[in-house]
Amino acid sequence: MLIILKNWDSIVKRDIGGTGVVATLYSQSGSETVSLRADMDALPMSDKKDVPYASAVDEIGHCCGHDGHTAMLLGTANLLLCKESNFLKGNVKFIFQPSEEKIPGGALPMIKNGALKNPEVGGIFSLHLNPEFPERTMAVKSGYSTISSAGFVLKMIGTGGHVARPHEAVDPIGMAAMVIVAGKTIVPTRVNPLDPAIVAFASVNGGTADNVIPPEVILTGTIRTLKPEMRKELAGLLEEAAWGVARISGGKCDLNVEMQ
Repeated sequence: MLIILKNWDSIVKRDIGGTGVVATLYSQSGSETVSLRADMDALPMSDKKDVPYASAVDEIGHCCGHDGHTAMLLGTANLLLCKESNFLKGNVKFIFQPSEEKIPGGALPMIKNGALKNPEVGGIFSLHLNPEFPERTMAVKSGYSTISSAGFVLKMIGTGGHVARPHEAVDPIGMAAMVIVAGKTIVPTRVNPLDPAIVAFASVNGGTADNVIPPEVILTGTIRTLKPEMRKELAGLLEEAAWGVARISGGKCDLNVEMQ
């Protein structure tokens, strides 16, 4: 990507807010600046698609379409530079943002590092691929259109012991199992069906041997909503469920929610 950008007359800045890249195309007339933004994350999972553009690196794949975002933004930059640059009435800033998937994300570090300055950006446009739409189509809506997410780490804290004497321990594995079941009921029973929301568990870690009850189990996951303010409500409901399970089991819990 950097090689392609450097071949153009735009000014390229790299390592913005981490690994972000910004390229600016200056017009011959007009000083207003708009920005086009694409994310360029990969996810820690193998790409199993049998297509020419599948990732060639094990356990790393653009499984959320971000390679497509980068390709579209590069194509747009190429079009504006090669065919439409004489018609531009202002500047265009191309922003390639990393870390959309991992909270706290790459947007704020890039902004703090001046991605929207020099020249000052007056408006910014972005999109996201959606495999549910047919090729060559685009959807637009008012208000929020994609999910606002928050990652969480939940520790279910018990008392370790031997499996032969379970009455002398507080089993965090059992607590974790109950919390997962309870967490899965939050959205269908506590959230208005007209408000899309997700409480998802992504990993469960605890224990070292098949005959030992561990002292704690760590659950990680994501809370996703269309309304950013609903994240706190869902986090509160998850904590309520976790503490309910912990109390009836004789244990404790600790929930840390990281919101972008």
